[in-house]
Amino acid sequence: MKESAPVPSSIAIVGDLADDLRRVVDLQIQLAKAELREVAMSNAVAAACFGLAATLATIILLVVIPVILVVGLPWHWQVAVIWGAIYLLAAAVLALVGRSRLRLGWPRKTMGALREGKQWAIRLMTSSKS
Repeated sequence: MKESAPVPSSIAIVGDLADDLRRVVDLQIQLAKAELREVAMSNAVAAACFGLAATLATIILLVVIPVILVVGLPWHWQVAVIWGAIYLLAAAVLALVGRSRLRLGWPRKTMGALREGKQWAIRLMTSSKS
């Protein structure tokens, strides 16, 4: 005579289903983390390439072009003075832009939130004393 396997109860089935669902969710989270790491590494390499390209372009702009102009044109010192004046003008413009965008002082929103918190605490303390 063959014994039949016991039929699992509905509670056991629901428990197994919950465990399976938990495993699926955990695996999905692990997959998402792996994909995000992969994208982050790819973007880091891309950002490094952009940074190196910008550095090389800056070197060309600040060194190679002036040297070619000074060496290639017959009026060497005048070209050097003109290029120096261009650098000085660019530095002045950048300094003025930086100065106009510079914000010194306490963060407004944080200070406002701290003031509100202080007022709330004072109200709470004075109301609890009465």
